[in-house]
Amino acid sequence: MKSDDLFNIKDRDKSINNCSECFNKTHNSWISDTGASIHVTNDETGIVNKHTFRKDHLKYANKNTDIIEFYGDLLCRVFDSNYNSINVIIRNVSYVPTCDNKLFSGTQVCNNDFMKGIITGTNMIYTNDDISLYFQRNCESNLLVGHIEPIKGNGKQLNRNYSVNKINKININTFHDILGHPNEKVLRNTAKILGIKTEGDLEVCDSCSFSKARRKDLNKINTHKSNIPGERLYADISYVNSLSLGKKRFWILFVDEYSRFKWSDFVERKSDFISTAVSRLRELIYMKLNPKYLRIDNSGENIKLKSYLINNINCHSIRNINIEFTAPHTPQQNGVVERSFSFLYDKVREIINRDCFPLNLRELFWEEC
Repeated sequence: MKSDDLFNIKDRDKSINNCSECFNKTHNSWISDTGASIHVTNDETGIVNKHTFRKDHLKYANKNTDIIEFYGDLLCRVFDSNYNSINVIIRNVSYVPTCDNKLFSGTQVCNNDFMKGIITGTNMIYTNDDISLYFQRNCESNLLVGHIEPIKGNGKQLNRNYSVNKINKININTFHDILGHPNEKVLRNTAKILGIKTEGDLEVCDSCSFSKARRKDLNKINTHKSNIPGERLYADISYVNSLSLGKKRFWILFVDEYSRFKWSDFVERKSDFISTAVSRLRELIYMKLNPKYLRIDNSGENIKLKSYLINNINCHSIRNINIEFTAPHTPQQNGVVERSFSFLYDKVREIINRDCFPLNLRELFWEEC
C-alpha cells in the first residue's frame, strides 16, 4: 500500500467518535465503508504475519492523519445473517492504535478478494462462494456495523485451521468481467498465478465485440470516375468563424471531378445555399458544361435543394441533374470537395502571412484572399 492511500470517511464526527455507545459498547464491532481503501484496526489481537516497510500514514477526508504501525493478516471469527460463525483471515489489515474505530474496507474485499456486496434492505452482505460477511445498519449512527471477533493464533495456522477470504474457483466468464475483459490466454494465466480454478468455457462477449468493431474500409479508387469536364460536380458548404469584410460567413464550394476546377461562392446565411447552387448550375449549363451529376452530403439544406429542383417550374434546365447523396457520417464519399476546402484554407493563410496583414485585418480579408 502506498503511504498516500486515502481512507475516505465522509463524516468523522461525534457519531463515529462515540460509536462505542451506539454499538452497545461492543469491542468487536467494525464499521463497513465502501469508500475506504484499506482495513484498519486499533487492536493488534489476532494479527499475524506482521510487516512494515516504513511509517505510513492513514489519511482521512478531513485531512487528519494517523500513523500506521504495521500491516498483517487478521485471524478472526465472523457471523452471517443467521448468526452462524466461521473462522476466516482478513488480509492486509493496518494496525493504527490511535484510530477511534475498527474500519472494514468494502472496496478492498470487492476488488482484491473477489467478493461482491449485496444490499438487502438497510443491511450489507459481502459474499463469495465460501463465506458471507454480514453488516447491519445501526439506527442511531446510520453506520453499517458487523461483528468481527479476533482470534489469537500464529502464522503456521493460516492454511491449516482457517478459511481464507479469497475464492478458490470461479466461472471464467465472471472472471472475464472482473478483470476488465482480457483475452482467454491472459485470463487463464492470471487465474493460474492467483491459484484460482476457472470453470466453464469462455463465451463470446458481446461487450468486447461491440467495443472492437470498426467500420468497413471504403474503396479508395472511384470505379465510376468521370472523364468529361463538368459531368460530375462535388459541392459542400463550410462555416468560417469570423465575418468577412463583406459580412459573409459561409463558403460554398463546387469542384469539377475531372478537371478539379473550383468555383467559390460566399453567403451570409446557410439558407442561401439553394439559391446560390441553382444560380451556379445555370451558369455552368450556359457555359455548355452540362453537368449530369451533383455529389452532396445528406444535410438538411441539400435535401431541400433536391426538393426545390423537382418542384420548381423555373428549374427545368437543371431538373435532370442527378443528385448523389453520400451515406450518413461518411465524408470520404465527398472527399474531393472536403480536401479542396482544406487546400484553399491553407492558401488563404499563406497569402495573409505573406502580406503581413495586421491582426485586426486577418479575419476580415479571408473572402478576398
